[in-house]
Amino acid sequence: MLTRAIENGLKLHAEAFANGILHLQAEGLDGLQHSLLNRYGFINQLEPDSGAVAENDTLTTSGGVTLNISQDGSFKLSKNGVLLAESLASGCAASAPTVFRNQGFRLEMKLREKEKLIGFGDQVRTRLLLNGQHDQLYLKYPVKHVPVPFYMSSRGYGIFFNTTRKLVFDVAHSSPDTARFAVEKEFLDLYLFTGNNYDEMIDLYTQLTGRPGLPPMKSFGLWLLYHTRATGHDIIMIADAMRQKQIPCDNLSLEPNWMQTYYDCSADKEWNAERFRGCEDGSSYRGGPASMIKALNRMGYELGLWLCTRWDFTFEEERQLGSGKNEPEQENLILDGIELTHDDTNVGHSPIYMDTNTIREQAWFEHLKKFVDDGARFFKLDPAWLINEFPDRLYGNGKTDEEMHNLAFLLASKQMNQGYEAFTGRRYYGISVAGWAGLQRYPGTWAGDTGGGLQSMTGLLQDAIVGHSYTTCDMNIESIQGIHMGFLLPWALLNSWAGFKYPGFLGESLNEAVRFYSELRMKLIPYYYSLAYRSSQTGRAILRPLCLEYPDQDWTYEEKNLFLIGDFILTDVYSEETLHLPDGKWFDFWSGTIFEGDGTSRRIAIPENRGGHFLLREGALIPTQPLRQFIDAKAIRQINWIVYPGSQESSFTLYLDDGDTIANRTGQYGAVTLRHVPGEGFFWSDISGNAPDYVASLTHNFILPNGEKLNPEPLKTGMPFHTTATL
Repeated sequence: MLTRAIENGLKLHAEAFANGILHLQAEGLDGLQHSLLNRYGFINQLEPDSGAVAENDTLTTSGGVTLNISQDGSFKLSKNGVLLAESLASGCAASAPTVFRNQGFRLEMKLREKEKLIGFGDQVRTRLLLNGQHDQLYLKYPVKHVPVPFYMSSRGYGIFFNTTRKLVFDVAHSSPDTARFAVEKEFLDLYLFTGNNYDEMIDLYTQLTGRPGLPPMKSFGLWLLYHTRATGHDIIMIADAMRQKQIPCDNLSLEPNWMQTYYDCSADKEWNAERFRGCEDGSSYRGGPASMIKALNRMGYELGLWLCTRWDFTFEEERQLGSGKNEPEQENLILDGIELTHDDTNVGHSPIYMDTNTIREQAWFEHLKKFVDDGARFFKLDPAWLINEFPDRLYGNGKTDEEMHNLAFLLASKQMNQGYEAFTGRRYYGISVAGWAGLQRYPGTWAGDTGGGLQSMTGLLQDAIVGHSYTTCDMNIESIQGIHMGFLLPWALLNSWAGFKYPGFLGESLNEAVRFYSELRMKLIPYYYSLAYRSSQTGRAILRPLCLEYPDQDWTYEEKNLFLIGDFILTDVYSEETLHLPDGKWFDFWSGTIFEGDGTSRRIAIPENRGGHFLLREGALIPTQPLRQFIDAKAIRQINWIVYPGSQESSFTLYLDDGDTIANRTGQYGAVTLRHVPGEGFFWSDISGNAPDYVASLTHNFILPNGEKLNPEPLKTGMPFHTTATL
């Protein structure tokens, strides 16, 4: 560790970790201050870099990264002698050496010519490139849903601000060569990353703040949210109609009227006795909802429930830490024994504990167990109340909204996830609307009440840049462009709310589009699920903004509606037939035509019954399954590989497990990599995981474009192939 005394009576501490991450933190006269992200486990413990050397004012890692700190508090970050980042002396690690007087820190970074910054999550929804923007990272309904204080530079470095407070930024807006960042009432606390590309830095960031969790396979099927006034009878009838109309669907979800009290955020909620007979309020007989859910399960559906909350989740966090807090910490002046001449209620007061909703001795998830016993498989956490600001509220941990506003939804997602998995032994896949750094651990989010248009798409791509993989938005089912977008997102969600947006009841042309895209989605489940596994290992999101893949091409930073799904599928949303086509060869899945891309704009026709382009990248190896009406991991017996061989070596890892339980975390899965080497053929890797039969027992077919024949000769035996020559 390197400690450097700087101006203002402060010290800067720099520590190197074994994976190359650096931690830079300021200390005042009253010691180091630790973020709530550390306290509540959103920052992972990292192994120190035993080969790091601190000498004079420079810390050098075993990987060749150097951090030099000047007396004025500015620093330079270099790798193998190349300067990557440089802060300016005009910044300050804190405005004063004590917590009491400190008004916050300011970081000012020098921007080089053509340097580009990306990151900060779903916070503006206007553009991916941060250059030219000035705003605040602060959770705000309805558009700032997942602000994340992490950005990356095209020069090969990234910075994570270890804070839960509001972060104000100005990236080349006021000054073209400066990026400014400020946080109130905290000392400087940063983690620094370096990498040869954006993916390497995302990898490091998610090593620090947590990998995306691997959700159940069912989560990648269609989600249908019912009309808010749907009864048990309505639910069964629509579920059956979906099967009769052969529109694949897996997840059904109820909106607020499933509860006896509309928008009930208490721990006393119960099924609506009128809509779900057999469960009168206060009765022990729960046969109505439970039998309904069992019927849905027999049809291959899972059922989820809408929730809202204003719960104080810090009591449970502190209880898990063993702090023994049953009352909020208050640092306010005790007035007992103080003589006052009068009691003036107009005088301002410090924040006070005003919550009357929370049961302090009980975890939030405790009251949901009875609904899980009824068969509820997931929960949708709405923005109601929890996303609001409470400037006078004192939380159970003694903190105010200044530190807790951005954290409250994150704690809710964490406790919902952990509570469900501990109670059931099954993977959780609830859906929330907001979060902060570390949210990627707890699938997943939807973009809120903002529909399924281009602005929502921009927010989802912003999420992908900060390693958040399982995202979606309300599908615009009233247009073929919206259907195309909705079914190709990581999660496909159709929300009826107060309308009747049920598939199969939309008119002939839209019904055909829904059926086609729902079937395409079902066939692609092995591809999405394998990409989810990769996310859980590397932090790489399923959606791939083009600037991550082509960082040296300036036009990709402006692309908000053209993106990759994994490495091999290129698609767009709400586009005209003209699009930028990245370098390389691309196979048009709709027409069978091969196009040569060079980064320039060109016209590629979209069929009338399709909502956007769908192109396969040269080298594509895409595992699909035969069409089913719902997902069943145990029923997968055959993988049909869509193969578009290229001139460069390519590979893809197929991952399968039981699709539901947490047994995969102890090695109960099978994963195998298919590799294509031009001129040599196709080869299997060894199978990883303790359950190799998940992949070894499958029949594998090749499906080739343009009738091209292929005779694969795998290196490994026991994995039969059959060649098919039609697409």
